[in-house]
Amino acid sequence: MRRIGNDWRPASLRPLFLFSTLALALLLAACAASTPPEEIVDAYLSDTVRGDARTALERWELSQLGPAPLDLDPAQRSVRLEARRELTGELTEALSAAGERLRWESSGLVLYDIRDGIANLTENADDANVATVEVSLSVERGESEGVEEQLAFTLWKGADGVWSITGLDKGLPVLEEFLEELRDSR
Repeated sequence: MRRIGNDWRPASLRPLFLFSTLALALLLAACAASTPPEEIVDAYLSDTVRGDARTALERWELSQLGPAPLDLDPAQRSVRLEARRELTGELTEALSAAGERLRWESSGLVLYDIRDGIANLTENADDANVATVEVSLSVERGESEGVEEQLAFTLWKGADGVWSITGLDKGLPVLEEFLEELRDSR
């Protein structure tokens, strides 16, 4: 009986090995390249100093609530998102008006791992999906006394591993006087 031969060379595992090594390296680089929460806040404030409101606003999550309570109905979600957009716009505009006179210092970072609606403190940024970055802001006003404010930015790490600002510890009514002073300090 005549044997039917196979002219195909045995498959080499080398291209598969190279491809998997490259994929793993890219994945690890992407994970390692995740910008920490305090750098996101610093970048936001730097953008406002340069007057780049568009880039500054891109550091905020304005389309979803993040790890919000699941019991909110669509109307409540809409109200919260609209309030966040208004606060974000007003804050960014006022900080941009202060420009180069704005100074800030990060005064604290708290990381949370939220599972099943329960927030657990963590020291590991990789385990965290919510963070609070406390910042002391000050604006020089020439001869008169400067303007100072303490803010705590809340950040959320999305499914893509990217941190975005989702809120502040103070609402627009509480910040209105501070924002007016920033606008008037030109």
